[in-house]
Order: sequence, then structure tokens, then C-alpha cells
Amino acid sequence: MPQIQRNLETDIAVLQTEFKNLDAKFAEIKEDVNKLGVKIDDYAQSTHTLLKEFQSENQEQHAIVEQKIQSLEKWRWMLMGAGMGLGALGYSGFEAFF
Repeated sequence: MPQIQRNLETDIAVLQTEFKNLDAKFAEIKEDVNKLGVKIDDYAQSTHTLLKEFQSENQEQHAIVEQKIQSLEKWRWMLMGAGMGLGALGYSGFEAFF
């Protein structure tokens, strides 16, 4: 019986030591998880900022392209109008200009 009690006491002491080691490791893991959470938040914020900048730049570029297309549309309608005018004059009216 005393031998069993000594074995139990030894086992309990070993388990207590292992539990303390596990507790310390869990504290390290908790700290690492907290640091990781902060890094993820920082990354999300920087990504959000980059997306806002991209959207703003995209809108500016769309406005520039829209202005160019509008000026091309103007020229197209002017040329179509001139073509219709010359077509209405006919070939004889066109010869009169030259």
C-alpha cells in the first residue's frame, strides 16, 4: 500500500508540473493570437484604404474617358451632318464648290 501511495504522489507531482508547463504555453499562445488579431486588423485597414484609393482613381479615369468619348461623339455627329448636307445638295451642288 505505501508503494502505491508513493506512485500516486509521484504521478500527481508530475501532472502538476506538466499542467504548469501547459498553462505557460497557453499563455504564450494567447499572446500570439492577440498579436495576430492586431496584425489582421491592421492589414484589413490598409486593404480598405487601398480599395478606397483605387475606387477614387478609377472614377477619375472613367470621367477622363467619358470626356474623350463625348468629344468623339461630337465629331461623329458633325461629320454625319456634313455628309447629309452634301448628300442633299447632290453631285451637282458638290461640283459647284470645286
